[in-house]
Amino acid sequence: MEKHTRKRSKQQEEYDKRQGHARRRIEIMHELKQLGLDPFKDDKLLIR
Repeated sequence: MEKHTRKRSKQQEEYDKRQGHARRRIEIMHELKQLGLDPFKDDKLLIR
């Protein structure tokens, strides 16, 4: 049982990390739009 719980928490950590990255990307895109830039046209501005 312990092993299963630990594995799940590791998966949860990975999920949370990805969510954080996605959230930051969205914030960056909003900031670019506020500056009048189109993040899709100016794709070199996107952080990959």
